[in-house]
Amino acid sequence: MPDSTQESTSLSLIRRVQNGDVKAWSQFVRVYGPQVYDWCRRFGLQASDSSDVTQEVFRTVNSSICDFRKDDASGSFRGWLWTVTRSRFLDHIRHQQKRLQASGGTDAQHQLLNLPAEPPVLDDESTSHDLSLLKRRALEIIQEESDKRNWQSFWRSAVEGEEPRHIAADLGITVSAVHKARQRILRRLREELGDLLE
Repeated sequence: MPDSTQESTSLSLIRRVQNGDVKAWSQFVRVYGPQVYDWCRRFGLQASDSSDVTQEVFRTVNSSICDFRKDDASGSFRGWLWTVTRSRFLDHIRHQQKRLQASGGTDAQHQLLNLPAEPPVLDDESTSHDLSLLKRRALEIIQEESDKRNWQSFWRSAVEGEEPRHIAADLGITVSAVHKARQRILRRLREELGDLLE
């Protein structure tokens, strides 16, 4: 189980989802949908089965997210989401296994036996991939919602390290506008991703 001190999810996004914020739920699904789907694929499911299990995961999350509390005993949200995903995967495999028992199929049993009991640890290579996927997806969403000039100001200054005065001259804006755009998008990233950025 990931260390709770290394939380990889924005608690502000979770709180907004828990409070019934429809926009936050949509954002949450857009950010975490690919992660859950990727876990399902790593469990060995085909694409269509991964999509079905992902839907079941979000149905479960929607009905039980209010029960999640971030504290030392409960661990990280990412670990909780992984546990929900694993549970829905096991339900799917059990359902498959019942159908295959009549014909003597063993694929479902093999999948059950090879499923890890715990989510990957944070220093695991696959976990780095998971976190990278979440960051990339959140950046894509924020880029879609940002003005093109603001996004370029942010990207070129924060990511590429370009001098604000060069960006301002190139985009036909002030240096102050470059700094404001960068700060605005960084603030939005912190709101959405929280500890992922640390």
